[in-house]
Amino acid sequence: GIVPIAFDPGYAKNGKFYTVHVEKPAMDGSAAPMNTRLPALNLSGYTTTTAVNPPAGPVHLESVLVEWTDTDIRNSTFEGTAREILRVGFDRNHPMADIVFNPLAQPGHDDYGNLYVSVGDGAQGETPGPGHTLPQQLNTLVGKILRITPDINLHPKDMLSSNGRYRIPSTGSDANPFVTVAGARGEIYAYGLRNPHRMTWDSISKTLIVNDIGLHLWEEVDIVTKGANYGYSEREGHEQVFVNDAGKTGSLMSPAVAFPARDLLHVDGIEEPVTPVYPAAVYSHQEGDSIGSGFVYRGKLMPQLRGKYIFNDITTGRIFYADLAEMLATH
Repeated sequence: GIVPIAFDPGYAKNGKFYTVHVEKPAMDGSAAPMNTRLPALNLSGYTTTTAVNPPAGPVHLESVLVEWTDTDIRNSTFEGTAREILRVGFDRNHPMADIVFNPLAQPGHDDYGNLYVSVGDGAQGETPGPGHTLPQQLNTLVGKILRITPDINLHPKDMLSSNGRYRIPSTGSDANPFVTVAGARGEIYAYGLRNPHRMTWDSISKTLIVNDIGLHLWEEVDIVTKGANYGYSEREGHEQVFVNDAGKTGSLMSPAVAFPARDLLHVDGIEEPVTPVYPAAVYSHQEGDSIGSGFVYRGKLMPQLRGKYIFNDITTGRIFYADLAEMLATH
């Protein structure tokens, strides 16, 4: 089914918007779309892309990022074309989860037209075996936040993707952080995430926030910074994860395992050990179960909540808030 939808910053002129959906390649039928129920969808020239699969672990599902171009945005129907941008293979859960554009970037800005894409780990981080470290590996797209440019004509000096459908920010003062790292995927903007379910921009503080669904104990709110490692699948919340002990964190072990005095992670392709970035806010599974979406309240009707990040827990229906200024002070 459909996961997120995002409108191009130039939608009013170009009619473009983007969606992510999930497919099961083993099912009967073609991966190519049909327009039987939507004849106004022009599929001439539509072709699928080769899935970018992780280097370890099984692949049972594929997340597909599609660009739609509506030729008449003045009516309530769709007439136009579709173009497949990117297809990412994964195991069983935690697909490509959210897509957002930077609302602060205006035409001419280096970040204008760049799409931020959160990709889950396919549930491999909690699975003992060779796929456990995928969120920490820079040679795969799973467990990451990506930044790509769907319009290949927008930043023509940037490198073209291997499938030719998008560009990777690779020039100027704000290139993606790993474009020069041997063996790394240039699309990666940040990494070390489990299920980065929802993202939101706060225009006032110029902050990108991601809600990352946890495993057995901690639900995270992370402030996204370029090149940051958020620790999973070796860390959850502010604790270690022991995948061979049912994914327990240090405090759940018997006896409890103390947190290392100096926290460093080895990442292939990066010469020096990396200090993980801890969440800006957490809550435990004593208070909820699965973090949903959120936003920074900037309204006037509830002045007590102004500047607070308001977010929810999916399965319990609880609503939480955290002070954004205090969250920013953690970084």
